[in-house]
Amino acid sequence: MAQAVLLAVEDLHADPLLSSPAEKATSASTETFTTALVLNVVIAAIEIGAFTLIRRRFRSIYEPRTYIPRDEKYDQICSLSSQLAAGS
Repeated sequence: MAQAVLLAVEDLHADPLLSSPAEKATSASTETFTTALVLNVVIAAIEIGAFTLIRRRFRSIYEPRTYIPRDEKYDQICSLSSQLAAGS
């Protein structure tokens, strides 16, 4: 454990490009952004894959092939409203 800590500390001091705190912060921000981006791409791929599998299993929900006729009351209301609009 102590050797791992010493190696980590030596790595920080050995890199001449990360000499100032601002450069260290920029490097950390870039690494954080890249990590978040990769994580979100993986999560999106899992969600799309799960949706694809679920969609195939529940075709009646996600790919309806039936036509549901309109209700007779709806047709009556539509015809009545059009008659009222024409009479005005």
